[in-house]
This record gives sequence, C-alpha cells and structure tokens, in this order.
Amino acid sequence: MKILAVLTAACVISGCTGETEFYTKDYSTVLPQEIQHNGRMWRIFDKPQEGRLMISPSARAAAGAGIATGLTLGLIPSPNDKASTFKPAVDAYLSQKSENCGVTFSRLLIKPYYEFSYSC
Repeated sequence: MKILAVLTAACVISGCTGETEFYTKDYSTVLPQEIQHNGRMWRIFDKPQEGRLMISPSARAAAGAGIATGLTLGLIPSPNDKASTFKPAVDAYLSQKSENCGVTFSRLLIKPYYEFSYSC
C-alpha cells in the first residue's frame, strides 16, 4: 500500500511539472477566460492572432476527474480523455466571437489540456 501511495504521488508530481512547463512556454502571456457550457466550467486561453486556443476544464473539475480515475486505478475513465468532450465548449466560445468561426484541427497537449486551431 505504501508503494502505491509513493507511485501515485510521483505520477501526480511529474504530471504537474510537464503541464506547467508547456503552459509557461506557449501560453504564459495569455489570460484565461472562464466560460460555462453544459453545466461545466472551462478555461480558454485564446491566441486569436494565431487562430488557436488551449482549453481545459476548471482546476476543480480537472482535479476531481483525476482523483476519481486514480482511486479506481483507471476503471472509471476520465471525461477529459477525448477532444470530443472539449469541442462543444470550444464551439460555443467561438460562436461568441463570430458566427463564421470554426475548428480546423485539435490535438491533445497534456491531459487535460487540448489545443484547437480555428479560422474565422
């Protein structure tokens, strides 16, 4: 049991380090915007001059999903594992910018951060 606790802590720490490293390199100057969509809070880091944005669930939602997945040793999959979970919130955000905006590409950066390219 003690070994499991140490391994879990190591995974959590290493995950946070990679997440922070990416964020500070590429999106460090972007202030997050919070939006609510379908009962969930999302953080969007938009770079309109580059036509791309990074999205993640609120810190609270991301932590809750990670804890549930970790405690069940992966038996309960995280809702944050698929771009299709994030896309409706991105579409709602983009529709606020313009009716002509749409997603052109998506990719996982670091769980639970996805990046979406878009054009308007």
